[in-house]
Amino acid sequence: MSCYKRPKSPGACVFFTVNLVDRGADTLVRHVDVLRQAVAVTRATRPFGIDAWVVLPDHMHCVWTLPKGDADFAGRMASIKAQFSIGLRRSGFSPTLNPNPHGAVGGAAESRAEARPTGPGTPGERSGHPATAVLGASHPR
Repeated sequence: MSCYKRPKSPGACVFFTVNLVDRGADTLVRHVDVLRQAVAVTRATRPFGIDAWVVLPDHMHCVWTLPKGDADFAGRMASIKAQFSIGLRRSGFSPTLNPNPHGAVGGAAESRAEARPTGPGTPGERSGHPATAVLGASHPR
């Protein structure tokens, strides 16, 4: 399991990167409309400020500012991942799982916040949630 440095300061500005499990896919840009909707749904119930957001074919970089008194950026990203996965499935997209999730090619996805993980990530072991197949683990430990 990966070891993350997670900011715990309410109202913090956080930077992180989220990768697709399939690092060669273009799912994020091909379905950016679904991603935008997932972000909008999450922000409607769990507000946060978007300072910067870069969406690339197989990963994205985010800079968010959390509301005063709130430090739960991971819960927000978990919600976005879940909404994105649900939206993809509704649109007919069906992700294929890598048969060798621990191999060097198409290896495990990581969500990083402020610091890079110190060990290998294994999202498939963390959650059976549909978001795992698309964006990696849906709930951090």
